[in-house]
Amino acid sequence: MKFKKTMLASGIIAAALAVSTAAYAVTNEQEAEQRWAERDAKISARLLDEEAERADNGLTAFEEAILRGESPYDFRNADYDKQTASGEIIRFDNTPKFADSASGCEITPVHGMEGGGYYLWTGNFRVPSVSEFVKTYSANYFDCTCSEKSAGMTATGGFAGNYKTMSVRLTFLKDGKTNYVSDRADWTQGTVALNDLSCGEGELVAATYYFCLHAGTGQNAPLYEVVSVNVVDDDFAETALYKESISAK
Repeated sequence: MKFKKTMLASGIIAAALAVSTAAYAVTNEQEAEQRWAERDAKISARLLDEEAERADNGLTAFEEAILRGESPYDFRNADYDKQTASGEIIRFDNTPKFADSASGCEITPVHGMEGGGYYLWTGNFRVPSVSEFVKTYSANYFDCTCSEKSAGMTATGGFAGNYKTMSVRLTFLKDGKTNYVSDRADWTQGTVALNDLSCGEGELVAATYYFCLHAGTGQNAPLYEVVSVNVVDDDFAETALYKESISAK
């Protein structure tokens, strides 16, 4: 009889532990869902901010930072709050190189995943004619092409179905003032493209391209690899207007 009582007590304890464990799991799951919901809400708000930023001068604050020679953290990254709280900024040389220099017009890696949480490649070039610039680049996980009238990117390997974003800003100069034409595209298929980009008023003096491959299939997925290409006219690169365009706000 003592044995049966012991068995009964053990059963009661086991049942209580099972209920407690299940309740703990449910609570943890609810807390996790709440955290993700709050994170998604922050990302949605930041994406709306980006739309307003792009409407201002054709670039988002993230893109402007890269153009200045700063590599910002990705606000979609789970560690974004901790990273930005550190106050650290990854800086690199953003001086446009001549197209006929030893490096030519090749993009170079700034950092890998351990840097800003994504792979970043950049290229800043001075050329005799921005309108004649046509170049295709290969990053780790996608290929991309830049030209005056179009741009495109094609993911490689297992990233073909990942979310991809691409933006272009063309800078025109007329009567000593700059004006911008910008466009953006996103897609989850293998290739994303922008064709027949509109022309602005005056002479085309700069073109800036951003190609972003995300880690998942949705726009809230963190960045995985980014390529930034900035092409500027030789003469315009020497002006105060250009220097102002890439200075900190």
